[in-house]
Amino acid sequence: MIYVYALADPLAPPQDQPGLGGGALHSTVAGGVCGVYSIADDGAPQATPEHLWQHEAVVERIIDAGAATLPTRFGTVLSDADELNRMLAEQADTIGAALDRVRGLVEVGVRLRLVDPPQASAPTEDPAGETGAGRAYLMRRLEEERRRRERDSTLRGTARRVLAPLDGLAKDATAPTPSRSGEVVSTAYLVAPGDVSAFSAHVASIDAAHDGLELVATGPWPAYSFAPVLTEGTAHV
Repeated sequence: MIYVYALADPLAPPQDQPGLGGGALHSTVAGGVCGVYSIADDGAPQATPEHLWQHEAVVERIIDAGAATLPTRFGTVLSDADELNRMLAEQADTIGAALDRVRGLVEVGVRLRLVDPPQASAPTEDPAGETGAGRAYLMRRLEEERRRRERDSTLRGTARRVLAPLDGLAKDATAPTPSRSGEVVSTAYLVAPGDVSAFSAHVASIDAAHDGLELVATGPWPAYSFAPVLTEGTAHV
């Protein structure tokens, strides 16, 4: 098996940066795009802090080499380099467009926390005796899902309204994503490296202007939120 760190512009694998477990880095190119990987005889690594930092170090080294880079999710393994090659060839246009999207840019995350988040509406009670236990359980689950979607829609609307001034400072952004708890909404932005300080300062000014909200900018990071999801035989970017 192989462990895949990133997709990038074609480049020779950095020889001064070890991969997970100290293994050598390799690269393969197909369709004008490159995949950087190392051999993973033991399959997917555990998500320990050491392994996470090793993954990050490889991604950063590829970026330092000057290549547009799409880091893959931690733990991405494929059967072998031939499988990666086929995937690159099949998805070359999509991956190439995604590389162009992040080229010369870094990711800045913005977390918006509602100090007093909206509560989901109360569930509709099922009249006693009208349904069996199984149906009652199903109806409760459907109602919980309806209330969660209603809450998340409200949170996304709040985030879009509050964060709208940032749109002109970024090249691209992900859609606001509420956390499971409904207290935090996360958005990732693609920003030119020279604009990161101004972007973060603008986030701070929005935070100061809104009571009941807490906004925090993090980064800059590699463009993890804009990275592909690789599974054997497919690549979703």
